[in-house]
Amino acid sequence: LGLHLLVGGAGQISLGHAAFMGVGAYAASHLTGPLAPLGILLGGGIAAFLGLLLGLPSLRIKGVYLAIATLAFQFLADYVFKTWEAVTGGIRGRTLPPPEVLGLVLDTPEKLWYLVLLFALPLFFYGKRLLMTRAGRAFRAVRDNDLSARVAGVDLTRTKLLAFALSAFYAGVAGGLLAGLYKAVTPEYFPLSVSIQYLAMVIVGGAGTVLGAVLGAFFVLLIPEVLNSFVGALGPEYAAQLAAWRNVVFGGLILLFLSPAAAAEEIPLEGNAVLGAFQGDPDCAEGVKSDTCILSFRLSGKAAKLLFEGLRDEARREECTGSLEKGGGN
Repeated sequence: LGLHLLVGGAGQISLGHAAFMGVGAYAASHLTGPLAPLGILLGGGIAAFLGLLLGLPSLRIKGVYLAIATLAFQFLADYVFKTWEAVTGGIRGRTLPPPEVLGLVLDTPEKLWYLVLLFALPLFFYGKRLLMTRAGRAFRAVRDNDLSARVAGVDLTRTKLLAFALSAFYAGVAGGLLAGLYKAVTPEYFPLSVSIQYLAMVIVGGAGTVLGAVLGAFFVLLIPEVLNSFVGALGPEYAAQLAAWRNVVFGGLILLFLSPAAAAEEIPLEGNAVLGAFQGDPDCAEGVKSDTCILSFRLSGKAAKLLFEGLRDEARREECTGSLEKGGGN
C-alpha cells in the first residue's frame, strides 16, 4: 500500500522499500509484549523520518537515477542491519516474544491476524481517501509531469517528501507486524529481492488504484504457490522437467496482466496532468472541465502559466481561450 502511494501516486521509483520494513521491524523488536502496538507505530515513525531524508534526492533527480539512489539506501541499510549489533543483533538478529493486546497473547498467526487488521484496514482506507484529496491530486500531477505541476502551483518539495514519508511509514508498520509474525528479526528477511517483489506487486496490480496494489500482492504471492501445487500433483518424474517452465508461465501471466493495464492507461498527458493539478482548486472548477485546460499542457511553460492564471479569472480565461484557439493549440 505504501509503495503504491509512492510509485502509483507520486510516480517516484523506489528499490529500497525492504530496508524501510527492516527499520520498522528492528524498532518494533525493542518494544514487545504489551507494548507491541506502540513499537509498531514507533517503527513506522522512524521509517517515515528516514523516508523523508531519502526523498531529498528526488527533488533533484528522477527516473533511473532516483532508483539508483534508493538502491544505494537498500545496500546501506543491509550493511547497518548486519554490523550494528547493539541495536540489530548483527547477522544473528533479534528474537522477541509474541505481541499482546489487552492481555491477549497473539502467539499464533490466526490470533495475530486481528492485529494486522487493526493496522491494515485504517491504512488502506486512509490511502484510498488520500488519493481523492488535494494532496492526492498533487501526487498525480507530479507523477504525470513535474513542470506542469509546478506551473499549476503544486509545491514539488512538499509533495515528493510527503509521498516518501507516507510510503516509508506504511513499510515500517508492515515490518513491525512481520516481526510479530516471525518472532525474530534478521537481515535475511529484507534483501533487495523483497523490494523488487513489492515493486512488481504494484505494477501488476495497477499503479493507479489502492485496491490494485492489494490484488497485485495476492497475484505475485499466490500464483507461484498454485503453480508449485500443480507441478507437484503431476508426480516427481515431471517435477524436475517442469520446474523451469513454472517460472516461464509465471512471467507470461504477468505480461498478460500488464498488457490490458498499459492499454487502459494510454491517456494524453496533457489532460491527465492538468486535471490532476486543478480539480482540487474550487476557483478553477469550471475551467478545468473545458478543452482549454486540457490543451493548455501543449503550450510552452510561460504560455501555459499565463493560461493557468487566466483560468482563475473569467475575463482572462476568455482572453486566453481566444489566444489558444488562434494558435491552434500548439
